[in-house]
Amino acid sequence: MHDLLTDEIIGVRMRGGARQMTLPGLLAALSCGSVEGYVSIQPHQSDPWHAFLVQLAATILARAPTKRLPTDPEYWRDGLLKLADGKETAWSLVEDVNKPAFLQYPWNSGDEDKYKTELKSPDELDALVASKNHEIKKRSVYPASVDDWVYAIVLCQTTAAFGGSGVWAASRMNGQSGGRLFVSWVRALDPSTRFQDEAIELQRLHQDRVKRYGFKQGGVVLTWLKAWDLESPQYRIDELDPWFIEAARAIRLLPAQEDGMRALRASTGKPQIDVGPWKRGNFGDPWIPLEKDKEGNRKAIKIKREGFGTELLKNIVFCDSQLHVTEMQKPRRSDGPGWLIASGLAYNRARTDGFHRAEVLVPKEAVNLLERPADRDMLAKLAKRMLSDSAKARNALRDALKEFVTNGKSERRTGRSVAKWIRSVLTEFDAFWRAEYFPALWREAGNRDARVPKSWLDMLAKHTDRLLVNAVKSAPLAHGLARMAAVRASMALRRGLIKGGIIAIQRGQAERG
Repeated sequence: MHDLLTDEIIGVRMRGGARQMTLPGLLAALSCGSVEGYVSIQPHQSDPWHAFLVQLAATILARAPTKRLPTDPEYWRDGLLKLADGKETAWSLVEDVNKPAFLQYPWNSGDEDKYKTELKSPDELDALVASKNHEIKKRSVYPASVDDWVYAIVLCQTTAAFGGSGVWAASRMNGQSGGRLFVSWVRALDPSTRFQDEAIELQRLHQDRVKRYGFKQGGVVLTWLKAWDLESPQYRIDELDPWFIEAARAIRLLPAQEDGMRALRASTGKPQIDVGPWKRGNFGDPWIPLEKDKEGNRKAIKIKREGFGTELLKNIVFCDSQLHVTEMQKPRRSDGPGWLIASGLAYNRARTDGFHRAEVLVPKEAVNLLERPADRDMLAKLAKRMLSDSAKARNALRDALKEFVTNGKSERRTGRSVAKWIRSVLTEFDAFWRAEYFPALWREAGNRDARVPKSWLDMLAKHTDRLLVNAVKSAPLAHGLARMAAVRASMALRRGLIKGGIIAIQRGQAERG
C-alpha cells in the first residue's frame, strides 16, 4: 500500500502548478530543474528530506554513472530497486510486517509483542519531543495525508536524537543528545539547483569517504531490508556505503481502524549502527561541520536553544581554523551570489529546544574574495573585529542598564522583573546587530583597509543610545531619583563605548584609530 515507486504520493510545486509524483518521477524532475517546492512539508522536515533524496541519487549514480543527471524516471526506478536488492516492498509505506517496508524492518517471529507504543499521527512519529511547539505548530486537521507520513518517518529515522529508554538517536550526530545539522553553501535556494549540485558533489566524494572512514565500496545503502534482533547493533561502518540511509528506530506503519495509518514502535537494546571509533559524529557526513573537543579530537557540531550564532556562521563562512568545514560548506564559484544555509533541531535531555534555520546571503563580489586566500583572510580579520565591537557595545549597554536600576549603588538588589527587563533590552540589541552584521561586512568586502568601518561603529553607538532611552521609559521600577539615574546610565553607556573603542573621546563619534 502507498508504493513510492508507482503511486503518485508526493505533493510537489512545479512551474506549471502543483501535482503528485512518484519517488522516481521526483528524482527525474529535480534533475531537470522543474521542482520549486513541496506541498505538505514543514520547515524542520525540508533539509532532512533533501538530504535523503541527495543520498539516494548519489549512491545510484555511484553504481550506474552517467555524464549528466538523468531525467528519465525509469533510470531512477531501476536504481532504487537495485538499492533494495529487488525488494519492491522496501518502497511501500504499509506492507506485510514479514517484509521490509519504507524505512521499516521486517519482523522476526515474536516481534509483534515488542511493538507496544502506538503513534496515531505523523506528529507523534516526528522528531519533536518537546513540551512546547516552539515555532513548529502541530497539525490540527486529520486524517493526515500520505506524504505527511513520508516526511515524518524520514525525519525520525535519519535525524532524531535520543527519545528516552530504548529510543536511540540516529548515528550521524554527536552522541545521543545531539541533532543532525544541515549546513551547505548553495548557488540558489530552490530544491532543484540544490539537489543537482549536491548529488554531483556526493558522487564525487564517494571514494574519499570509503578510503577515509572505512566504508565499504558497494556496501549496504538501505538499512531496513532485513530483520533486526533489536538487541544488538545490526550493521558496522565497514558494511555500509558512505551515504547509507539509516532506519534508527524500530517502527512499522499499519492501517488505522478508520481511513489512514498508525505507527507501532518497539524499544531496542542498542542503536542500529555500530559506528566503531567514530562515536562523536565524525565519519564523513557532508552537511555537518566539525569542531575539536578538549583532547583535540573532532566531533560534530551541536546547537543549543539559541540556534546558529553569528560567530559560528562567521567561522563557517571563513573556514575558520577552529572548525573543520566539509567540502559542502566551502564557497562554490558561480555567476551570481551564494548562500550559506544552516538548519537543525536543538536538543536538551531528550527534548527539543526548537527548530533553527539561518541563511547568510553573500553577494557575488564577496564570493570572489572568499575564493582567494589572501582576500579571505583580510575579510575574516575584519569580521572578527566587527564581532568583537558588537560584544563591547553590548557590554556597555548592559552596564548602563544596571547603573540605572541601582542608581550607582552596587549593593542595591534587583528582582526578577528587572532582570527580565534587562534581558529583553539586550535581546533586542542582539537581534538588531545580528541582522546588520553580514550586510555591513559585505559592504566593506572590496575595501583593502582592515580597520572596522566608521559606519558600523556609528550604528552600534546610535542603537545602544536609542535602546537605553526607550528602556528607561519602560523600566519596571521607580525611585525618587529616576531622572538622575537616567543621566548616570547615559554617562555609563558613554564610558563603556569609549572604553570599547566604539566612540572617540574627543568628538564622541565612531572611528577607529
